Amino acid sequence: MTVDPFADLATNLCVVGGRLARRMRHLYADGELAFPEISVLARLHTSGPCSQSELSNHEKLLPQALVPTLASLERRGFIVRGRDARDRRKTTITLTAAGTAALASQAQSVTQSIGHALSNALAPDERAQLTAAMPLLARIADLL
Repeated sequence: MTVDPFADLATNLCVVGGRLARRMRHLYADGELAFPEISVLARLHTSGPCSQSELSNHEKLLPQALVPTLASLERRGFIVRGRDARDRRKTTITLTAAGTAALASQAQSVTQSIGHALSNALAPDERAQLTAAMPLLARIADLL
C-alpha cells in the first residue's frame, strides 16, 4: 500500500476551500445575482464573448446546466446572444454594460466583507503569506 504524501494537505485544502466557498455563497446570496450567475458574468468579463459550450467547459458544467442561468441573465439584460462573426452557425454570449455593472456592484459588497475579515483576522505578515499563495491556489483550481 502506497501512502500519498499529499493526502493531508489535499484534505485540509478541501475542508477549508469548502468552508470558504459556502461562506462566500452566503455572502453572494444577499445580492441580486445567484452564485452561478456571478460565475458566468465573471467568466465573460475575464475571457470576453464566448459560446455556451466554451462557458460550460470553463465552468466545468454540462451545457444544458447553463440554460436556466443564461436565460435569467439574458432576460435581465446582463448578457446578449448573437451570431459568431467567423461561424454563423455558432451563438456567442456577450456581457452587457448592465451585466458589468451588476457584477461590479455585487463584487464590491462581497469584497468589502472579505476585506473586513482579512483586516480584522490576519496580521500584516499573514496577509502577505496569503497574497503569495494566491497564484498557487489559482493554479491548483485550474488543474482540477
